[in-house]
Amino acid sequence: MTESFASLPALGKAQKEVAEYHRFWELSRQPVQVNERICRVRPIPEAPTGSASWQKKTREAIHQEVRQEVDGLLRVIFSGRGKAGVIDLEAVEMAMRSALHRAGVAALSELLRHDPPGLGDP
Repeated sequence: MTESFASLPALGKAQKEVAEYHRFWELSRQPVQVNERICRVRPIPEAPTGSASWQKKTREAIHQEVRQEVDGLLRVIFSGRGKAGVIDLEAVEMAMRSALHRAGVAALSELLRHDPPGLGDP
């Protein structure tokens, strides 16, 4: 990117801001790099034993989260239809995308909340 500056102080200010940006970029990369190293050295877990109970609880929690999102989505759709007398398909599509995104976040959060049995064991 090329930019012209009206004065030397303006150039100096821009140079300092660019230097700070590069410093920020390096600092923000450090946690990611540490996480990547942790992931590489973390041992591959054995297949969990007794995980049927964990799977059932997790599945039920995810179903509940998804059910809540679908119920909320349907309320929005039907209340909009009742007010306007028609269904705005573009608005429904956006609401569906948003609800599915939230449901996905909830499902991943539930899966990450607790390690399945056997993963955290020494």
